[in-house]
Amino acid sequence: MEKTEGNRYGRFAKEFPRFCESCLEELWMSPELLEALSVAGCFDARKILLTGSGLGYAAALAAEPFFSRWCDIFFGTEVVPQTEFNYFNNVAAMGIGEPNTPLVVVLTEQEDDPDVARTLAVAGEAGANSLLICAGKRSAQAGKARGVLCLGLEEGADFLPRAYLKLFLALVCVGARVARARGSIDPKSLEQTRKDLLALAAGTAGLLPAMDEAAKDFARRCAGLDRFDYVADWEGRGAACFLGTLGAREAGLQYSVNDSEEWCHVNYWMEQRFELATVVWGPKGQPSFSRVVETMGCVHKLERPYLFLTDAGPEAFLEGTRRCPVPTAPAGSVWMAGLASWLPGLLALGYLEKEEGGNGAR
Repeated sequence: MEKTEGNRYGRFAKEFPRFCESCLEELWMSPELLEALSVAGCFDARKILLTGSGLGYAAALAAEPFFSRWCDIFFGTEVVPQTEFNYFNNVAAMGIGEPNTPLVVVLTEQEDDPDVARTLAVAGEAGANSLLICAGKRSAQAGKARGVLCLGLEEGADFLPRAYLKLFLALVCVGARVARARGSIDPKSLEQTRKDLLALAAGTAGLLPAMDEAAKDFARRCAGLDRFDYVADWEGRGAACFLGTLGAREAGLQYSVNDSEEWCHVNYWMEQRFELATVVWGPKGQPSFSRVVETMGCVHKLERPYLFLTDAGPEAFLEGTRRCPVPTAPAGSVWMAGLASWLPGLLALGYLEKEEGGNGAR
């Protein structure tokens, strides 16, 4: 057997390029998407609110940069934690000026999600337009949303990473629909975005052996630890939240997510600095890369277990810094780094589970 033997997520990692391709073939400007979000719905939106819990929230964070870059929404696009939206929201915060002007997009991997019912009720009471994206074949809350997009995934050993990835790509397709309807992106740029996503996904195949080795090494160094801190700036925030959520759900791991500035100045785990593991994102194209270099210097000197996900060469970091390669995002589209940069972390969680007995519990 090839690399990733014995890892429950190994097959998914190998199939990653093809899975991304099939998702985009299915969703990109599909009839189902066009029906779920009309041209009028795209034009009416003066503010877009993306919300969800767990996987849905992570996917929203990962896709939001595309909306901000291309959708030309007057009051912008905002990611709102679902609890905050459901219980600490008001009409003014939603930017209601006229009916339908806020577009609320709620994401979930569950076919029956009571939190989604509450979200859609709040949106409906405020007169907002709503779009529900569900990873499953159907949603019990479909009747409460004005538009629904069910992605058709079935439960299985690797359901959660597939659900996260498909929710993310579906949301990018929603952003493409809005941008094209509003004329804020031209057809050539839109098609280039699709091609770049496919090319980046394809790039994981050649890097998979190195990713796998780094994941194994990290898992070995993490033996016995149950606390993880994820350090990721804007482009990697969604991926970090996904890995934290997955580790908590599947293995009971504690986690925090901070950006590089927060980690350096407000580090919640500093008193236990030798009793936790750290995962750091460092795409060389991100604006905060210089800060990530400083952060990695601290992480490396602490001699804690770490997994550093970067496409940068060794010359930028302290000698001996362990780097795990990830695909490079196209120039001007560094947000795409979030598409695949979490694969080594996913493999590491698979190896950690194997070390703990393979039953997903600690």
